[in-house]
Amino acid sequence: MAERKTVTSSAVKRKYNDKTYNQVVFSVRKDSDLARQIEAYKAGGNQMAPLIKKLLEEYFKQGRA
Repeated sequence: MAERKTVTSSAVKRKYNDKTYNQVVFSVRKDSDLARQIEAYKAGGNQMAPLIKKLLEEYFKQGRA
């Protein structure tokens, strides 16, 4: 008998993520230096979410907000 593989649907994943996580969204002008730096960072194989999370944790740890 073949082993049955289960696949979690996108809807189930989305429901879990909506319940578990807060999402932070921000915009950067496409023609800005910051946008170019972000694109270069991502082109190096890096992901933005871990960087932003680390920077925010450090910022709040310093009691700035």
